[in-house]
Amino acid sequence: MRKNVCIFLFLLTTAITHKCLATTEDPELIHLIDSLKKRSEMNLHDTEKMKVYYDLGDYLVKAEPEAAKKYLDLSLALSEKYDNLKLKKRNLERIGVYFKDKGKYGIALSYQINALKIAEKQQDTFGIAVCCNNIGVIYKSLHKYDKALEYYLRSNKLCELANKTQGYIMTLNNIGTAYNDQGDYKRAKPYYEKALTKAKETGDNSAISVALNNLGEVYALEQNHDKALLYFKQCLEIDRNLGDQFGELLSMINIAGSYVNLQQYKQAESEYYRAYELAHKLNGNYYLSDIHKNLSELYTKNANHKKAFEHYKLHVSYKDSIFNEENNKNLTDLQLQYETEKKEQAIVSLNNEKEYKNAKIKMQKSVQVVSISIGLLLLLSLLSLYNLYRLKSKTNEQLILLNKEKNEFLSIAAHDLKNPLQTIKGYCRMQKDYFDKLSKEKMLHYTHNIEIAARNMVELISNLLDINAIESGHIKNQTEDINLNEFMEKAVVNFRLAANQKSIRLIFIPHKEITIVNADAAWLKQITDNLMSNAIKYSPINSEVTLAIINDSKTCGFYVQDHGEGISKADQKQLFNKFTRLSSKPTAGESSNGLGLSIVKKLADVIGAEIICDSDKGKGCRFTVVKTNEK
Repeated sequence: MRKNVCIFLFLLTTAITHKCLATTEDPELIHLIDSLKKRSEMNLHDTEKMKVYYDLGDYLVKAEPEAAKKYLDLSLALSEKYDNLKLKKRNLERIGVYFKDKGKYGIALSYQINALKIAEKQQDTFGIAVCCNNIGVIYKSLHKYDKALEYYLRSNKLCELANKTQGYIMTLNNIGTAYNDQGDYKRAKPYYEKALTKAKETGDNSAISVALNNLGEVYALEQNHDKALLYFKQCLEIDRNLGDQFGELLSMINIAGSYVNLQQYKQAESEYYRAYELAHKLNGNYYLSDIHKNLSELYTKNANHKKAFEHYKLHVSYKDSIFNEENNKNLTDLQLQYETEKKEQAIVSLNNEKEYKNAKIKMQKSVQVVSISIGLLLLLSLLSLYNLYRLKSKTNEQLILLNKEKNEFLSIAAHDLKNPLQTIKGYCRMQKDYFDKLSKEKMLHYTHNIEIAARNMVELISNLLDINAIESGHIKNQTEDINLNEFMEKAVVNFRLAANQKSIRLIFIPHKEITIVNADAAWLKQITDNLMSNAIKYSPINSEVTLAIINDSKTCGFYVQDHGEGISKADQKQLFNKFTRLSSKPTAGESSNGLGLSIVKKLADVIGAEIICDSDKGKGCRFTVVKTNEK
């Protein structure tokens, strides 16, 4: 009887999808599961039942995930009751697989990290390897590739040390996918080929399927779509024989993508709908999001814009349900908790006075270096900016204007740079003077405040440099055709965490038609980021911010609408001036240096767009950015 510790990986692309693991391939699997179900109904002692429950959950986690979850929960409860850490770790890991496949990454990471803690406590080399791999899969699914590679490489090394061939093959595939997802498929290919060779040597059909699939992806990237399709069909056959429904689903998505690349659109459409039926049956939101996105692109190619838009809306809906506030918050909190506990263990290992003093001295030096570095950076920035302003003026009229701006700049520097620097200085001194008395929570609190103060200073300096670069003409306008629906959807996703911190609901309204604008993507992103940041900054808690696409016969663009205090008519007259301090204030004490809207206006001019403010005091604010429609 063989049990693979496993998780699926996938990449949201039109053509292909990664798989990283599979399920058991025991030819007597059905008989074995029936036997275990009968045993679970017998009058067994709890210590025996919890093992039977785990075996059932382990075998069913891919083929029948809901049934598997029920058995694993029962086994976990009994393993906790009888303090069976080994079985508890296995249950945590398998339940983490279940939640990962559902796209609930925060919950999945919670289970995997708790399993990892037990494995490390027991010094279980292979158990640590399994958990590290699974954590890597979660980070990879969230496109955090550096984190994913960190855990994959650790897992691969531990599998090799433990002489676990299946785990070694699995992590070879996963390392390859992490490189592949970053566009480095040439670096990924040797890992896949090595994994396939090892899998064939051991006769492991699950691993063979995985390696074939990933090599199929590489062939697709190399534009060898016939060979890619052949590999994906081999995967589908193996997955069906294994009873691996998630593997079957991923193979179907990949086959459909290959048909698209071969311009066989009817076959692609049929395959996507078959994949949709299976994904719906498995309640796999991530896969459903992928399928709807691919169908939207397929119908766009066929000029069926109505169906394309319907599927695009469904893609956005499923995507939002995956990357929600709970996932982001849990991911951050859990990773911080785990890394903090690891640091605490390292500090405890300082078991003599000499080592403790050395650590304290090192900490003090680090604080001093940070303080000095920040001070030098600020001094150099201020000197550079002052020289830029001093050299700019050539006439008396320019000198008068420059003198006014210099005074405004010095006022900004005195307030917006001096105050955060004093904050940093104060917290650094407290950390240095009370290093051995401060609790972990206090140290983290002080460090967090230092980070916020430093971030505000960097933002101010960046804005000043941006203003100078624009006014001196030292920026290039590299235009390209941009799909506003896709571009602005990403912008909304990027601000979801900031909005969640104030319980602000972000609403994205794409246009029913594909809207193309010709502009510099970098400058358009900076305009959007400034407007979205301001909307969240000036909106009250539990309100809404909307980003909507505009496309009519004359113009195309977007608007950002908030429900904050609004901007008075008097303030609107000086809205886009540098260093303008408006009467409206951020609602949660955020910083504001009066440069953001000035940058937005200047960049709008650069890309040939018009920016319009529509607001009344107390009625919120709408900023509209539009260009002449060239279609």
